[in-house]
Amino acid sequence: MIARVVGLLIALASMVATADPAALAEAHWKGCASCHGEAGQGLRPKEAPGIAGQDAAYLERQMRAFQSGIRGRHPDDASGSRMALMAAAIRDDDVLAALARRVAAMPPPAAPATLRSDAERGRQLYGTCAVCHGAAGQGSAAAPRLAGIGDWYLLAQLRKYRDGVRGSVQGDAAGQGMAALVAGLNDAELASLAVYAHSLAAPP
Repeated sequence: MIARVVGLLIALASMVATADPAALAEAHWKGCASCHGEAGQGLRPKEAPGIAGQDAAYLERQMRAFQSGIRGRHPDDASGSRMALMAAAIRDDDVLAALARRVAAMPPPAAPATLRSDAERGRQLYGTCAVCHGAAGQGSAAAPRLAGIGDWYLLAQLRKYRDGVRGSVQGDAAGQGMAALVAGLNDAELASLAVYAHSLAAPP
Protein backbone atom coordinates (compact mmCIF):
# COMPACT_ATOMS: atom_id res chain seq x y z
CA MET A 1 0.00 0.00 0.00
CA ILE A 2 2.79 2.40 0.95
CA ALA A 3 4.61 1.54 -2.25
CA ARG A 4 1.50 2.36 -4.32
CA VAL A 5 1.06 5.73 -2.62
CA VAL A 6 4.73 6.57 -3.11
CA GLY A 7 4.47 5.55 -6.74
CA LEU A 8 1.43 7.77 -7.27
CA LEU A 9 3.15 10.73 -5.64
CA ILE A 10 6.21 10.23 -7.83
CA ALA A 11 4.01 10.06 -10.93
CA LEU A 12 2.16 13.23 -9.99
CA ALA A 13 5.42 15.01 -9.24
CA SER A 14 6.73 13.98 -12.64
CA MET A 15 3.62 15.33 -14.37
CA VAL A 16 3.90 18.63 -12.53
CA ALA A 17 7.58 18.86 -13.42
CA THR A 18 6.91 18.31 -17.11
CA ALA A 19 3.83 20.58 -17.00
CA ASP A 20 1.83 18.21 -19.18
CA PRO A 21 -1.74 19.62 -19.07
CA ALA A 22 -3.30 16.45 -20.51
CA ALA A 23 -1.57 14.22 -17.97
CA LEU A 24 -2.51 16.49 -15.09
CA ALA A 25 -6.09 16.65 -16.37
CA GLU A 26 -6.19 12.85 -16.37
CA ALA A 27 -5.01 12.84 -12.75
CA HIS A 28 -7.72 15.36 -11.79
CA TRP A 29 -10.32 13.26 -13.62
CA LYS A 30 -9.88 10.50 -11.04
CA GLY A 31 -11.30 12.90 -8.46
CA CYS A 32 -14.14 13.89 -10.78
CA ALA A 33 -15.02 10.26 -11.44
CA SER A 34 -15.48 9.57 -7.74
CA CYS A 35 -18.72 11.58 -7.90
CA HIS A 36 -19.62 11.75 -11.60
CA GLY A 37 -18.81 8.11 -12.38
CA GLU A 38 -16.01 6.53 -14.39
CA ALA A 39 -17.93 7.12 -17.61
CA GLY A 40 -19.09 10.60 -16.56
CA GLN A 41 -22.63 9.22 -16.38
CA GLY A 42 -23.53 10.89 -13.10
CA LEU A 43 -24.24 9.34 -9.71
CA ARG A 44 -27.48 10.23 -7.95
CA PRO A 45 -26.27 9.28 -4.43
CA LYS A 46 -23.52 11.90 -4.87
CA GLU A 47 -25.98 14.42 -6.39
CA ALA A 48 -23.60 14.58 -9.35
CA PRO A 49 -24.96 14.93 -12.90
CA GLY A 50 -23.85 13.21 -16.04
CA ILE A 51 -21.21 15.44 -17.61
CA ALA A 52 -19.76 13.27 -20.38
CA GLY A 53 -20.17 14.82 -23.81
CA GLN A 54 -21.09 18.30 -22.60
CA ASP A 55 -19.63 21.18 -24.59
CA ALA A 56 -16.03 21.86 -23.49
CA ALA A 57 -16.52 25.63 -23.36
CA TYR A 58 -19.56 25.20 -21.13
CA LEU A 59 -17.74 22.80 -18.81
CA GLU A 60 -14.78 25.14 -18.50
CA ARG A 61 -17.05 28.10 -17.78
CA GLN A 62 -18.86 26.23 -15.03
CA MET A 63 -15.59 25.22 -13.40
CA ARG A 64 -14.53 28.86 -13.40
CA ALA A 65 -17.89 29.79 -11.89
CA PHE A 66 -17.21 27.40 -9.03
CA GLN A 67 -13.70 28.79 -8.63
CA SER A 68 -14.89 32.41 -8.51
CA GLY A 69 -17.81 31.81 -6.16
CA ILE A 70 -20.55 32.45 -8.71
CA ARG A 71 -21.62 28.87 -8.04
CA GLY A 72 -21.39 26.76 -4.91
CA ARG A 73 -21.36 29.43 -2.19
CA HIS A 74 -25.00 29.35 -1.12
CA PRO A 75 -25.42 27.65 2.30
CA ASP A 76 -28.19 25.42 0.92
CA ASP A 77 -26.09 24.17 -1.99
CA ALA A 78 -24.18 21.24 -0.47
CA SER A 79 -23.29 19.60 -3.77
CA GLY A 80 -22.20 22.95 -5.18
CA SER A 81 -19.94 23.50 -2.18
CA ARG A 82 -18.24 20.17 -2.86
CA MET A 83 -17.72 21.11 -6.48
CA ALA A 84 -16.24 24.46 -5.48
CA LEU A 85 -13.61 22.64 -3.42
CA MET A 86 -12.77 20.33 -6.31
CA ALA A 87 -12.55 23.20 -8.78
CA ALA A 88 -10.27 25.18 -6.48
CA ALA A 89 -7.69 22.41 -6.73
CA ILE A 90 -7.16 23.12 -10.44
CA ARG A 91 -5.00 26.23 -10.56
CA ASP A 92 -3.65 26.03 -14.11
CA ASP A 93 -5.78 27.33 -17.01
CA ASP A 94 -4.27 24.86 -19.48
CA VAL A 95 -5.06 21.92 -17.18
CA LEU A 96 -8.64 23.14 -16.71
CA ALA A 97 -9.10 23.45 -20.47
CA ALA A 98 -7.59 19.99 -21.01
CA LEU A 99 -9.93 18.48 -18.42
CA ALA A 100 -12.94 20.11 -20.09
CA ARG A 101 -11.88 18.70 -23.47
CA ARG A 102 -11.35 15.27 -21.94
CA VAL A 103 -14.88 15.18 -20.52
CA ALA A 104 -16.42 16.66 -23.68
CA ALA A 105 -14.89 13.85 -25.75
CA MET A 106 -16.62 11.13 -23.71
CA PRO A 107 -19.83 9.53 -25.05
CA PRO A 108 -22.91 11.32 -23.66
CA PRO A 109 -24.84 9.41 -20.98
CA ALA A 110 -28.45 8.35 -21.18
CA ALA A 111 -29.80 8.40 -17.64
CA PRO A 112 -32.96 6.37 -16.99
CA ALA A 113 -36.18 8.17 -16.15
CA THR A 114 -36.97 8.35 -12.44
CA LEU A 115 -39.86 10.84 -12.36
CA ARG A 116 -43.41 10.83 -13.62
CA SER A 117 -45.15 14.05 -14.48
CA ASP A 118 -47.20 15.86 -17.12
CA ALA A 119 -44.84 15.75 -20.09
CA GLU A 120 -47.28 17.76 -22.23
CA ARG A 121 -47.18 20.60 -19.72
CA GLY A 122 -43.40 20.27 -19.77
CA ARG A 123 -43.40 20.58 -23.56
CA GLN A 124 -45.38 23.80 -23.30
CA LEU A 125 -43.00 25.24 -20.73
CA TYR A 126 -39.91 24.18 -22.65
CA GLY A 127 -40.51 26.63 -25.49
CA THR A 128 -38.46 29.40 -23.88
CA CYS A 129 -35.74 26.91 -22.81
CA ALA A 130 -35.19 25.84 -26.43
CA VAL A 131 -33.78 29.27 -27.30
CA CYS A 132 -30.55 28.42 -25.45
CA HIS A 133 -30.68 24.66 -24.88
CA GLY A 134 -31.91 23.75 -28.35
CA ALA A 135 -35.18 22.27 -29.54
CA ALA A 136 -33.78 18.77 -29.00
CA GLY A 137 -32.06 19.67 -25.74
CA GLN A 138 -28.68 19.30 -27.42
CA GLY A 139 -27.14 22.30 -25.68
CA SER A 140 -24.44 24.65 -26.91
CA ALA A 141 -21.40 26.58 -25.67
CA ALA A 142 -23.88 28.93 -23.99
CA ALA A 143 -26.09 26.32 -22.32
CA PRO A 144 -25.70 22.66 -21.30
CA ARG A 145 -27.16 19.64 -23.01
CA LEU A 146 -30.34 18.55 -21.22
CA ALA A 147 -31.34 15.51 -23.28
CA GLY A 148 -30.51 12.34 -21.41
CA ILE A 149 -29.37 14.10 -18.23
CA GLY A 150 -30.96 12.66 -15.07
CA ASP A 151 -34.45 14.05 -14.55
CA TRP A 152 -33.80 14.12 -10.78
CA TYR A 153 -30.81 16.41 -11.35
CA LEU A 154 -32.70 18.70 -13.72
CA LEU A 155 -35.52 19.05 -11.18
CA ALA A 156 -33.07 19.79 -8.37
CA GLN A 157 -31.40 22.54 -10.39
CA LEU A 158 -34.71 24.08 -11.45
CA ARG A 159 -35.72 24.25 -7.80
CA LYS A 160 -32.39 25.88 -6.92
CA TYR A 161 -32.94 28.55 -9.54
CA ARG A 162 -36.50 29.18 -8.41
CA ASP A 163 -35.53 29.33 -4.73
CA GLY A 164 -32.49 31.57 -5.17
CA VAL A 165 -29.88 28.91 -4.42
CA ARG A 166 -28.52 29.38 -7.94
CA GLY A 167 -28.62 32.50 -10.05
CA SER A 168 -28.62 34.98 -7.18
CA VAL A 169 -24.95 36.02 -7.27
CA GLN A 170 -23.98 39.27 -8.93
CA GLY A 171 -22.17 38.60 -12.18
CA ASP A 172 -24.06 35.39 -12.94
CA ALA A 173 -26.02 36.68 -15.92
CA ALA A 174 -26.92 33.23 -17.23
CA GLY A 175 -28.03 32.05 -13.80
CA GLN A 176 -30.12 35.15 -13.25
CA GLY A 177 -31.78 34.54 -16.60
CA MET A 178 -32.62 30.99 -15.59
CA ALA A 179 -33.96 32.15 -12.24
CA ALA A 180 -36.24 34.64 -13.99
CA LEU A 181 -37.59 31.97 -16.34
CA VAL A 182 -38.68 29.59 -13.58
CA ALA A 183 -39.80 32.15 -11.03
CA GLY A 184 -43.36 31.44 -9.97
CA LEU A 185 -43.46 27.85 -11.24
CA ASN A 186 -44.71 25.31 -8.74
CA ASP A 187 -43.09 21.95 -7.99
CA ALA A 188 -45.42 20.07 -10.34
CA GLU A 189 -44.57 22.40 -13.22
CA LEU A 190 -40.86 22.13 -12.54
CA ALA A 191 -41.15 18.33 -12.50
CA SER A 192 -43.01 18.41 -15.81
CA LEU A 193 -40.27 20.54 -17.32
CA ALA A 194 -37.55 18.21 -16.01
CA VAL A 195 -39.34 15.12 -17.33
CA TYR A 196 -39.80 16.63 -20.78
CA ALA A 197 -36.24 17.95 -21.04
CA HIS A 198 -34.85 14.57 -19.99
CA SER A 199 -36.93 12.80 -22.62
CA LEU A 200 -35.51 14.77 -25.54
CA ALA A 201 -33.26 12.92 -27.94
CA ALA A 202 -30.23 15.01 -28.81
CA PRO A 203 -29.03 14.71 -32.41
CA PRO A 204 -25.86 12.64 -32.98
